[in-house]
Amino acid sequence: MSRTRAIVPTRGVRLVAVLACGGALLAGCGGGGNEPGPGPSASAPTTPAAPPRSTPPTQSPEVSVEPEAQSAADAAVADLKARPETGGEPVRVLIARRETFPDSALGCPKPGMSYTQVLTEGYRVILARGDREWLYTAGSDGVPSMCPSGEPDGGRAAGTAPTA
Repeated sequence: MSRTRAIVPTRGVRLVAVLACGGALLAGCGGGGNEPGPGPSASAPTTPAAPPRSTPPTQSPEVSVEPEAQSAADAAVADLKARPETGGEPVRVLIARRETFPDSALGCPKPGMSYTQVLTEGYRVILARGDREWLYTAGSDGVPSMCPSGEPDGGRAAGTAPTA
């Protein structure tokens, strides 16, 4: 009867194997992907890239509109245009993005109200008209609500609207 002996790797062999696996993992995370460019952003994207969009000449380079937030942005624009106290200048969308809010207040708690403390998916939209800005938030249904600032028109001076 022949006995086979199991090969047990020595400590040095195990160390080399661990280092080789770790190096392979790091190489996959630190670039070297299929797209050119420096750093971790050069690796394969985890979500499909949105098609390039042209920016209308009336918008500043800081404009950020995510395609999935477009309908919430359109509804917020319609709401702002319907408010005569906000002025008659054209309305520009500065920011429209999906966001996870820390509670059901959607980033815009009203005094005296209590809100469910649960992560809530929704949208943040910041609009500009003349030298004023307005913040709107919406739930996952995309129906926006203006976050009042305490000023008569509900807005703020340009550049002072909360963006985070």
